[in-house]
Amino acid sequence: MKARPAPAEDEARIVAPLLDDGRVIDWPRPEQESWLARLEGDLGLVSVRRTTFFLCVDPRDPESQVHAPDPDCRGRIPFDRDSAPSDPLRCDACGHEHWPRERPRTLYPRVIVSARLASAAALVERGVRAIDRRARPLGDAPAWRLALGRKETIACLLDGCLGTEFETDEFCRAHPVLHVVAARRLHADRMGGAPWIRALPLAELVVEGVEGLRRRLGELAGAAYPYAAAAGPARVHLPVRPEHAAALAAVRAAERAPGPAPWDEQYRVAGVAVVTSAQPRLIAIVRHLAAVRAEEVRRGRGAADYRWLSALDIAVALDDLVGPLRRGADNATNEETVDRYIRTVNRDAHDALAAAGREDALDGPLIESRTERDEEGTVRQYALSPRLA
Repeated sequence: MKARPAPAEDEARIVAPLLDDGRVIDWPRPEQESWLARLEGDLGLVSVRRTTFFLCVDPRDPESQVHAPDPDCRGRIPFDRDSAPSDPLRCDACGHEHWPRERPRTLYPRVIVSARLASAAALVERGVRAIDRRARPLGDAPAWRLALGRKETIACLLDGCLGTEFETDEFCRAHPVLHVVAARRLHADRMGGAPWIRALPLAELVVEGVEGLRRRLGELAGAAYPYAAAAGPARVHLPVRPEHAAALAAVRAAERAPGPAPWDEQYRVAGVAVVTSAQPRLIAIVRHLAAVRAEEVRRGRGAADYRWLSALDIAVALDDLVGPLRRGADNATNEETVDRYIRTVNRDAHDALAAAGREDALDGPLIESRTERDEEGTVRQYALSPRLA
């Protein structure tokens, strides 16, 4: 007897994280592998890079616990046997150094996903034209006007329409617009709270196909457009407050007006405070990295092109934000201090999420690190995790 297929919403829940640009998936499950093959091979919506990692403290490897400063460390260290440097690799969670080339470690599978926005736009267009072959493109943006019965509606890929009229509050009040959303985490707080803001996650379009798109457009065609303008000052754009972009907005607001600085607040992941104002230097580091990440997103850069900062870069930023780390300290000392702060941030974030039962909200350290070579040797670099759920 054949197993009953999973409901569409369950399938969409599986697919959604697989479409996130920069998503890292450790130990991918069979159903994830099946969808990744389709998303990459059949639909071209993502490209997949496969690599491996090992555990700082591996329950299957008693020797890994012998010299571990934290026998309960859950750190995961990226390691590619073919390209990894011969230098020691340091765990982001506890700081322990490993020499995997000298003592082989058990490697586990890791998948890194990169989204293809052009393919997402092509998928939306195919769906639109399957409903109305006379659908008209609207300018250079991935947006189309189509007829549904006697009503006209507009379908667009929101990710490709940033900065256009299709994301303005005024336009969406006046016209029935369906926004297909690819980067669900980036626009998580964007689509909702008003009846004229309608969204179709790309994952649902992938799972439900043309019929799902037709149903959503039919709901739009039956809605009472135009909606009255809001009372008070006009809001030009749809509400946009993705978590990592909010940090940049807070920094800029603090620059324009007196009041508490953004690092005097809590930094939250999935609603859980992982760093608080009781740790001013720690929250300053996280806020600064969040602001840098927000600027990268605003410039349209993908996860693979995000800017990483050295410990010295961070130390200089902290000097401007909250004062010098140690007065008169040299660069090497300041770099060691920043490195220690970041290990503390990662440990505290993990503990806070675990205590709240939200370990699933962050698959890895809050602040990631990597080792790069330059003319003077190796440099540790840091960036806020692109995997915030």
